Amino acid sequence: MTPLAALALLQRPEHPYFYWEKLSEGTAIAATQPVLQLQIDGQQRFTQAQHFICTSLVDTITAGATHLPFAGPHFFLQLYIF
Repeated sequence: MTPLAALALLQRPEHPYFYWEKLSEGTAIAATQPVLQLQIDGQQRFTQAQHFICTSLVDTITAGATHLPFAGPHFFLQLYIF
């Protein structure tokens, strides 16, 4: 099953989702239903986002083959530009 097909099966309309694909490398990432979520704005938003990521990683446990590409925790950002 491809990541896009899995996303189509698992994604719920009320939850944000993320899909990224780089065909030239045969790589794709699909993510749905965030575990953590933060909404920020203002001049310090990038500093706040970095702090959120760093403090979240302190409480994160990784397991399995974490030496493989794309293994381990990932943070995806959704930006709105007006």
